[in-house]
Amino acid sequence: SANNYHEPIEVVGEDEISELARRIENMRKEIESNEKTKQEMIQNISHDFKTPIAVIQSYAEAIRDGVADIDDTNIITKQADILNHKVKQLIELTKLEHNVTEQERHDISIREVIQHIYDQQKFRRDDVLFTLDLDQSTYYGVYDYFFSAFSNIVDNMLRYATSKISITLKNQTLTFENDGEHIEESMIQTLFKPYEKGPKGQFGLGLSIVKRTMDLFQLSIEVYNTKEGVGFTIKPL
Repeated sequence: SANNYHEPIEVVGEDEISELARRIENMRKEIESNEKTKQEMIQNISHDFKTPIAVIQSYAEAIRDGVADIDDTNIITKQADILNHKVKQLIELTKLEHNVTEQERHDISIREVIQHIYDQQKFRRDDVLFTLDLDQSTYYGVYDYFFSAFSNIVDNMLRYATSKISITLKNQTLTFENDGEHIEESMIQTLFKPYEKGPKGQFGLGLSIVKRTMDLFQLSIEVYNTKEGVGFTIKPL
């Protein structure tokens, strides 16, 4: 209760008190692990925010001093957009961590969610072709939460795709696949951990938001390597 959970508990015996002590020791280990993850996350978030803030500050000062062109305000705007996106992700993750949603749950047309995401993302990369094959399946939940989670998956797919992304929805099974670089098998188990390092840098908060959302609405998510790239499959538990 005083946060003194770093010292291990020695357990001797096989009676009820010993069993209780073992459970408390397991709880201590879990708290210690969660605390470590939280500290790492705070450090990563701080670093994530520091870069765009530094860029905004330096360009604002350069414009004030007359050594930068007014067109450089575009760089400030872009960095502000990046910062805004990161803040929104952090708020989303905080809500999901505490299972906070005041919105009513309904049967949501996943086809509509995916179509909305596709309309927003389809021109982000001219060299990537989207293929959609979507039936009328629904998930029980909140539209905005599904939109945020699936947008994060598509964002990840776009980052690593070589030339194509396919999204399929059949009998409540939603599949995202691309033709990007394979994920190391050892990394697949920790992919949804905040700021887990990937082959081209860190994954940030996006995939962590995806996993929390799936847990909140009783959906499973699986990540796997395909013959051509990487896939995500989502379906009800």
